[in-house]
Amino acid sequence: MIYNKVTFLKSEDRKKIAKKLKNNRKNKSLGKMVKKSNSHSFFISERISKLPIIKRFVIFGLLPILLTTIITQSYFINRVQDLEWKAKEIEMKEIIAHYEDSITEIMIRTSRISQNLAVNPNIIAAHESEFLDWFPNILKNNPEIYNIYVAYISMGNLTLTYRNGSSIITQYYPKSTYQNANQRWYDLPLEIGSFVVEEAHFDEDFMKIWMISLLCPIFNDSGSIIGMVGTDIALSSISSLISPLSENNSRNAFLVENFNQTSRIIATDNGKYIGCNLIDFLNETGHQKSINYFTADSNFNDYDEKNSIYLLSDSMEYVFSQKIENDYVDWTLCIIVPSSEIYQNFQRISTITLGIGLLSLLLLTIFFLNSANSLTRSINSFITQTNAVRKGRYNPIEHAGGGAELRELRKNFNLMITQIQNQLQEFRVLADLSPFAIVSITFPDILVYANQAFRDLMGFTKDELKTLDDWFNFCFINEMERSEIKGILDQIVSNFEEIHKKSKLIHVRTKSGQILQLSIHLVKVNEKNAFFIFEDETTKKKEEAERLRAQKLESLSIIAGGIAHDFNNILMGLLGNINLLQMEENLPPYVNETLSLLEKSVTRARGITNQLLTFSKGGEPIRKRTNLEHLIKDSVDFTMHGSKCVATIDINSPLPDVDIDESQITQVLNNFLINAQQAMPEGGLITIRAITEHLDNNSKIPLPAGDYVKCEIQDEGIGIDPQYQNKIFTPYFTLKPKGNGLGLATSYSIIKKHHGYIGFSSKLGFGSTFFFYLPISTQSDTSISESESEEPFPSIKILILEDEKDIRITLSKILNKWGCEVSYASEGSEALVIFKEALKKGHPFEVAILDLTIPGGLGGKEIVLEMKSLYPEIVTIMASGYSNEEIMGNYQQFGFDNVLKKPFSMNKLRKTILNTLKKKEKYPQKAN
Repeated sequence: MIYNKVTFLKSEDRKKIAKKLKNNRKNKSLGKMVKKSNSHSFFISERISKLPIIKRFVIFGLLPILLTTIITQSYFINRVQDLEWKAKEIEMKEIIAHYEDSITEIMIRTSRISQNLAVNPNIIAAHESEFLDWFPNILKNNPEIYNIYVAYISMGNLTLTYRNGSSIITQYYPKSTYQNANQRWYDLPLEIGSFVVEEAHFDEDFMKIWMISLLCPIFNDSGSIIGMVGTDIALSSISSLISPLSENNSRNAFLVENFNQTSRIIATDNGKYIGCNLIDFLNETGHQKSINYFTADSNFNDYDEKNSIYLLSDSMEYVFSQKIENDYVDWTLCIIVPSSEIYQNFQRISTITLGIGLLSLLLLTIFFLNSANSLTRSINSFITQTNAVRKGRYNPIEHAGGGAELRELRKNFNLMITQIQNQLQEFRVLADLSPFAIVSITFPDILVYANQAFRDLMGFTKDELKTLDDWFNFCFINEMERSEIKGILDQIVSNFEEIHKKSKLIHVRTKSGQILQLSIHLVKVNEKNAFFIFEDETTKKKEEAERLRAQKLESLSIIAGGIAHDFNNILMGLLGNINLLQMEENLPPYVNETLSLLEKSVTRARGITNQLLTFSKGGEPIRKRTNLEHLIKDSVDFTMHGSKCVATIDINSPLPDVDIDESQITQVLNNFLINAQQAMPEGGLITIRAITEHLDNNSKIPLPAGDYVKCEIQDEGIGIDPQYQNKIFTPYFTLKPKGNGLGLATSYSIIKKHHGYIGFSSKLGFGSTFFFYLPISTQSDTSISESESEEPFPSIKILILEDEKDIRITLSKILNKWGCEVSYASEGSEALVIFKEALKKGHPFEVAILDLTIPGGLGGKEIVLEMKSLYPEIVTIMASGYSNEEIMGNYQQFGFDNVLKKPFSMNKLRKTILNTLKKKEKYPQKAN
């Protein structure tokens, strides 16, 4: 071995080794041998390399294969024997685990029956007439249970239900009959005071069979033991459970119990051995040679407590055992299997394996000789062509000769070249998709590639900036920064750093002359190539500013909604008290006039809160049948006040009604009108038109075919630049210096939620026209006429949930004047108590007016469904001053019958209650 290693070393290495070994007595001759081997160092390798390839195949291929085959055959035969045993071991493990689960399941089920019986009130009270019918059913449903019994200390009698063949019999025994000094099944649970499983025993007194008893004491209400209840499992049922394990005469399966330092049989296919000592059982059943397994290490318990399966053999028998894992018994399940069963296939498999091995060796010899001849003819031409690839000429190999292996190798090699070319192309595609600007360079001064983000950012193509100097001199306007970047580039080239880890902020000039602030990274690929990676910090800072702006607008939106909610509650109190005063009789005219003016002022203030709610980005629209004409006129009056512009209204009267949220559509009209005025700061003409239009399936307007109301607002302003027209409805996009970009985006959202369409047309220098379509209402007119509003109000019982005290009191006074019986609550839990109390007394509320949200408590949204479930006939009306809740537009889905938006007038309250009662057909005959 040492000689072979030395002779294949280089000349200078041989001299060093010889010098080191010179003073070593044991290796002195070896040192001399190394020195003399200068002319013969590669003798062996040269002789072998000169051998024909076929001989080399024989020496280095067939001979090792022959030796390997012999060794493998021997090893495989041994492995077959091991696998035969392993297969049987796995089989036995699965069988034992299955029966272990079955036995454990019986014990758990029976123990639960005993324990459940012990706590049954009828058994504790000794009501035999109540529980005796259960026992036969338990025995019928649990075939492993042989009998059930109950005994009481004070009464002294024993009640026993047991099997007698196919019959089930119940008997009573006096105390003198069943109690004696050895009656452990009775005394044990009374002494221990808890559930206990007695060891396997032979019942001498009653059943005359082997069994195990599951016993549980009976406690009275004061905690004293008054008796016991027990269930017995006949060991014959356990034996029948495991008897299928002894599937032939050679196997023997049995269950062992460790008892008083001895082991005895408690279950086997032959019932005469139940209770027999384990050693006696093995002797009598012909398994004397397996006794060593159970008696090793002093006794069987040493194996049993390890809780695993063992395979030991004294002769030709193998023992598989597994301890039963449960809290009730100390049992072990064993199966004795003869070795002939395990190794019955070994001889046959060994013969087949040997034959297959010899045949394989013959086929391999033929294969190797044929492969050598084919390989010799083809390999020289293959080497010639691959040398061309090695020199950098990435042309596919065209040679078509050689065997299948060479053809596959040539195919894979050509595929590798194609993949390299594809990967280069894929990199450029991915680089073009990158949000970062990327430039590839080749040292020292060649700009190889620039991705799409770089071209978009800088405005240059690769061909326009061919060298780094061209790029640096034009784009890097700061000479200090330019020098610093060049220094970093030189550093990663000279020091072979792969990446400059710290980014550098620089200022660059684009092709258009714009100055940008960029963050730059330099990444080295190899000694010749590197990447510049840029991130646009100017755009990044702008986006961050936009994000902060959006967050501020969102915060203002939330604040606006909260202010509007609180303000509406205040207006509700004012409007309610004004209406309450207006109900007084014989008021002087000037007082009525003053009250009317106050009511109008509150109504105007309500319009302001509606604007706030609109700004807070309201949710689903609260639709009602409305004519658009009066909304258009009101919006024109409101927005044109003090304007330099003049508005003309052209409405094709009468317009059909539409189902809309008035406040939201008013917001759309206001946005259109305000934008029109801002487009003409020096004044001009604004034309508002409204017509009915039918759309068919061929219409360019993307709406279902049908009838619509179209409203358009035209100005004579500056118009919109075409490059911005596709962004008009984008949130936060604005062309105004002080605009927030929300007006048209919110209008777009509102019209979409009304199932309509919004659009515009504009020509730069000639003005713009914005328009929207709304579907015509298909609902019947359910509004109440003026004459209907004066009809008598019914004397009904009304519950009010409102957290504002002033509003509660005002509403109560108004409803009392109308002859109603009113109860009110400030929180949802209190309202439920009042509601349930009235229902319990048989005088339920007909109407409940519920504030939607209660700060710190339950609101109407949380209690309405419970009220409906308790009394489905009640009419529930939701009231809220915060109309951007989604529930306001879909109140019926949440259990409400109608909705009141705060602040509402006395007349609105009256109409809503009457209208809802009529729709629900709850309008009473008797009314005030």
